[in-house]
Amino acid sequence: MEGDVVAWTPSNIEEIEAGDVIVFKSLIHWPDEKIVVHRVTNVLSDSKGKTILETKGDKNTWTDQAGPHIPEPYIRENNLMGKVLSVGQQPLKIP
Repeated sequence: MEGDVVAWTPSNIEEIEAGDVIVFKSLIHWPDEKIVVHRVTNVLSDSKGKTILETKGDKNTWTDQAGPHIPEPYIRENNLMGKVLSVGQQPLKIP
């Protein structure tokens, strides 16, 4: 939920798997920087073989990279901040 505090640890993109909840800097951040916490739905490779991540908020209908909103580019190493610590599949958070 927006405003929750989550515990996370810095991670390399190669450590991320589908189903992980990640923290990333949105590339759609006008006028201020926006930090997003969403689940990885798919781990892909771009045309150069670099790992990219498709993401989606758990309550959202569409992935961040598709849908009726301004699409977020695929998450790359340069805007990935880390992986949310979780207990089972539940992120460790403070509402």
